[in-house]
Amino acid sequence: MSSAIVRPTRVRYIILALTVAAYFITYLDRVLLSNALPVIQKEFGFTLVTLGLIQSCYQWAYALFQIPGGWFGDRAGPRLAMASVVVWWSIFTIITGFSSSVTMLMICLALIGFGESGAFPIANRALSRWMLPGERGIAQGT
Repeated sequence: MSSAIVRPTRVRYIILALTVAAYFITYLDRVLLSNALPVIQKEFGFTLVTLGLIQSCYQWAYALFQIPGGWFGDRAGPRLAMASVVVWWSIFTIITGFSSSVTMLMICLALIGFGESGAFPIANRALSRWMLPGERGIAQGT
């Protein structure tokens, strides 16, 4: 048996760009929610306790579903899994704008956190498959 030398393709740079975009969006969501809470509080008249509960819904869902998100990425493959979680969190981000109650807002944010939780483990799998061993550290650091 001869082992064929496989040359790396430029597709890995597209994978890297998409991964960076997913990372950026997940970080942006976390920061924007914190910045939007004072406006949301004023608009709906929420107490600080209610704001804490709202923020907790996203954070708890995000934390609890990291491992299941990685499991899903391993089973479905990075391409399908990443596309699925991006579509998932995008749908619930849109629906969040139509929230008319604290309960609906909390549910939407929890579902966004659920979707975004898979982004990092799935992206790690994609980068480990597509990047050369010497490029992986740089790719993960972006």
